[in-house]
Amino acid sequence: MLAYWLACDYPRMHHEVCTIIGQEKETSYRFMVAILSRSVGGYMRGMVITSICGGFLAFIGFTIIGHPYAALMAIFTGIMHLVPVVGPWVSAAIATVLGFMFSPMLALWTLVVTMVAQNVTDNVISPKVMQSSVQVHPVMSLTALVIGSALMGPIGMVIAIPLCAALKGIFVYYFENETGRQLVAYDGAVFKGTPYRDTEGNPVAAYDALGDDTFIYESELIGNETAPEAQAMPKPEFDNPWIKLSGLQPDATGFFKNPFAKDDDTSSDDDTKTGIDGSMDDSDSK
Repeated sequence: MLAYWLACDYPRMHHEVCTIIGQEKETSYRFMVAILSRSVGGYMRGMVITSICGGFLAFIGFTIIGHPYAALMAIFTGIMHLVPVVGPWVSAAIATVLGFMFSPMLALWTLVVTMVAQNVTDNVISPKVMQSSVQVHPVMSLTALVIGSALMGPIGMVIAIPLCAALKGIFVYYFENETGRQLVAYDGAVFKGTPYRDTEGNPVAAYDALGDDTFIYESELIGNETAPEAQAMPKPEFDNPWIKLSGLQPDATGFFKNPFAKDDDTSSDDDTKTGIDGSMDDSDSK
């Protein structure tokens, strides 16, 4: 119910908050709310994707070991993955108990499948998905999970990734505004993303922090007259690896030599024998 009423009136609520804090801090406040909203929304989208992947991996494993309720347990595993911390344990326990009703060996293999699927989902798939959805590097997401679990336990693990994404966006926003240096780049690691610049070539911190220039308009947090004008920088062209290999060949011309192509000398000899029109020479006919 709280989410419903917030969704109905949040633009007007933000207008009232901006009236309280004043015009000087209004733009910064709206951008901070946009960054937080984008981080939480991206985290929820990433959770749905990882849940589907986890359920699919569990289904493959259950099918291989011959679990009689493979499809049902796979769906249940994907749904329970949305429940932080305790959800995967509950789904693994129920699948194992059902397998034990048929044979102890099936229960053992069911436990192995659930453990492998959960570890692959959490340590391989989830960091890459979160990097795409909330733009957090896998090193940052795993570190945030470790710190969050150490400080606040299960609750810390729940809020670790969206909080990390929000803090990263806020840092990018204030860093680029204060220094005028563009931190986001296509070839970056922790701050990898799409860089935006205005007509004068200066970095646009708001879009660099958010990751794109559409969320501001779609969320209605910032009016069209307040949103800055910016354009995404073109992506750099990838280097051609074949050009580097061409230098290893004798008489290199800058292009990679096709080993299956005929040499010029061979083709010229063939042309001499057959002639331009394809007719054979008199010596060959004799």
